[in-house]
Amino acid sequence: MIHILHFLRYRSTLRRAFTTARFDPKTQMTFLNPLALIGLVAAAIPILLHLFNLRKLRTIEFSSLTYIKELQRTKIRKLKLRQFLLLFLRTLLVILIVLAFARPTIRLERSGLAGTRAAATAMIIIDDSQSMTDIDEHGEYMKQARQIAATLLDLLNDGDEVSLLPLSRTMMTGDSATQQPRTKSFTARQLEELRPSLVRGTLAEALQKSSQLFSSSPHIQKELYIISDLQKGLLEGDRLMPTASISHDDVTVFVIPVGSNRIRNLGIERLWTENIMIEPGREITLIARIVNESDRPVDNHVVSLFVQGTRIAQRALDIPAGASADVTFAFTPSQSGFLEGWVEVEDDDLAFDNRRSFAWRLPDAIRTLLVGSESDLRYLRLALATRLGTATSIDVRTTPSRLLSASLLSKTDVVVLVDPDRLSETQLLSLRSFAESGGGLMYFPGPGTDIATYNSTIAAAFQLPQVDRMETRSPVPSSRLDSPPVEFKRVSLQHPLFEGMFQRSVPEQRGPRREDAEPPRLVSPVITKHLRYRSSPQAFPVIPLTDGSTFLLEQQFGSGRILVFATSADMSWSDFPGQSLFVPLIRQSVSYLSRSRVQRYDGIAGEEFVLHDLPSQAEFAVIKGDAALERVIPAALDRRGRKLQFSLDDQLGIFTVEVGSTPFAKISVNMDPRESRVRRGDEARLLRILEEHGIDGSAVTTIADVSSLQRKVTESRYGTELWNVFLIAALAVAVIEMLVARSGRRETEQLLQPSTE
Repeated sequence: MIHILHFLRYRSTLRRAFTTARFDPKTQMTFLNPLALIGLVAAAIPILLHLFNLRKLRTIEFSSLTYIKELQRTKIRKLKLRQFLLLFLRTLLVILIVLAFARPTIRLERSGLAGTRAAATAMIIIDDSQSMTDIDEHGEYMKQARQIAATLLDLLNDGDEVSLLPLSRTMMTGDSATQQPRTKSFTARQLEELRPSLVRGTLAEALQKSSQLFSSSPHIQKELYIISDLQKGLLEGDRLMPTASISHDDVTVFVIPVGSNRIRNLGIERLWTENIMIEPGREITLIARIVNESDRPVDNHVVSLFVQGTRIAQRALDIPAGASADVTFAFTPSQSGFLEGWVEVEDDDLAFDNRRSFAWRLPDAIRTLLVGSESDLRYLRLALATRLGTATSIDVRTTPSRLLSASLLSKTDVVVLVDPDRLSETQLLSLRSFAESGGGLMYFPGPGTDIATYNSTIAAAFQLPQVDRMETRSPVPSSRLDSPPVEFKRVSLQHPLFEGMFQRSVPEQRGPRREDAEPPRLVSPVITKHLRYRSSPQAFPVIPLTDGSTFLLEQQFGSGRILVFATSADMSWSDFPGQSLFVPLIRQSVSYLSRSRVQRYDGIAGEEFVLHDLPSQAEFAVIKGDAALERVIPAALDRRGRKLQFSLDDQLGIFTVEVGSTPFAKISVNMDPRESRVRRGDEARLLRILEEHGIDGSAVTTIADVSSLQRKVTESRYGTELWNVFLIAALAVAVIEMLVARSGRRETEQLLQPSTE
């Protein structure tokens, strides 16, 4: 029965093998034990016995010939045919048994001589990501992967080349990951030291490095092993266009999945804030996306927010199986400087993605430069000097337009141009560079504004909408000929500029929001004169006017933004400076334009990180906790100033970059969010990735049962052994021979028995 099951298991293999042997001239049948073929001589024994029996005559005595029935010739002929059939079956039985002991094999010529194997080059790609820390009934996935790799090493000969490539090492630049010693002993030591890594590698990169190894190998036989839990985050991650292909005619690929694929993980996939302006005293909304990679829903799972090391909020979350959900936290920072924190979910089976950190730096003050005459700047200086609650203070400096320089801009976050004189080409270039690198720019016209000069200088330099004309209106129409005054149209307060502008300053006094409450409206000033800007797809009208023009428009420029007003910053064109809206709108505009100055440095474990705009110090220290990890010397100047480039180590949390003993920046280092996708991926997607690198599906063997690893690898090298098929056939022939011999014996006895008639 066992042999029959083996036959059924190998039936499809035999069909493919014989088909290949028929059409592929490189395929042939060999014998792993050819000396046993000498036993074919024993096939002559049944023939000799048959011939001997023919010569041996048998004497039968009869009492009387009268009582013997004449033998029928047809029965005698039938008896002879049965004897020849028995001769054939017995000879075939001996041949099948001998062939079974000779171990016949369907194999390719490149495997070497019969019973031998050519030297091989093997690459073992092993997944060392954090998902391999999971545990099933066979132990930790990483431990299982090391045991499988050790078994593969035992199957290699001393003359074979072998390389071990953990996926985390694919982040290494160049070919260093494949230029190490390729001996079994060195690889075995590597395997003993292998541990799960926080660095996410890609299968595409590993296949690229394998291609480099195989292309430089002189050996004919090449073997590629992929040992992984095959999680979705690995198969559905970034794709890499191959620069070199692995020919499936030369390489045999084995995919060895590990783990029982028990799905039970809850992780933080993403962390972000929708707040444009982050400053002390302003409420921040932090959103965390939690993914449930379990095979069942989770109910009331606790998610907590920690700020400056203290838990300040927690939420209970329900997430269906295989889905994700967002949880929202709100908090208000009380002071400027570095703001650190993290979001954490309750413990589950995989802890590596249960925490995601953030680190921001809130500026102590917004450095604002007012450019214009003292009389034009008077109201703006008063507005910016007014402190509203605990909001970030604004450090105000003034300069006439003729003294505007690059050195002043280097110490500025926001520049406010108020009816400036004609700016020089050098000044315009400095302002362009300032805005492109993230600086904020605000423009006010004034009594001295010349439309042609504005269009040819400021508007041309920043691709701003040009001015068609200047509109003049009477504040109080005295006749039907006078144009009616212009006012604000209905303003959408959803624009980020108005974020928190109408919130109460004391959070404890906030009551429940009434859904039917009318939203606040901006009270329009009386406008007697304003510029009419042309419409532009790049410019967004923040505050439109009733005559179809715009009071305030916004435009992106490089990494910075520009706000352009249509009226002056004094009382000559409107009563805007006298309105209650003036102070909060001006301060809000400055905060909005300076938002890019809030440092938010996020990194992924194992990746390169670059800091720009460094001070002039010669050396920086990268610190994790209380330990200095490395000291880095900045690179030369580029268009964004000196830069600091370093590798984020295999650690998570907050990294600090110090100049001397003073923190310069803080970097939150987290896991790649795709690592949270720990469900077993689609095998068809894996085959597509392999095909993109030149590996046909026919060259790929998936070994789901590790107990069959040695047998399948051996078969791939030496071919598919057919001894069990020949043995099954021999058993079948023996049964047939026994049945034929038994029935023939009865008929012979009946034929030779004397008749009683």
